[in-house]
Amino acid sequence: MYPMNNSTPAALTPAELSAALIKSGARHIDEKKILADIAADAPTNTDGTLSLLTYAAWLVKERGHGA
Repeated sequence: MYPMNNSTPAALTPAELSAALIKSGARHIDEKKILADIAADAPTNTDGTLSLLTYAAWLVKERGHGA
């Protein structure tokens, strides 16, 4: 499932996260959207990578704010 090298779901680049989400069936996500989310304060690791679980939880929380 992990698109590149030794990536883990706890430390994916925006491109890797996008590829993993698309492979799992996501239709409305791409690297550009993830980068926009980071600019909107989506949580990242200290090295700039993202945790799949943390990002998903952030998306759910953000969606709840718009409900």
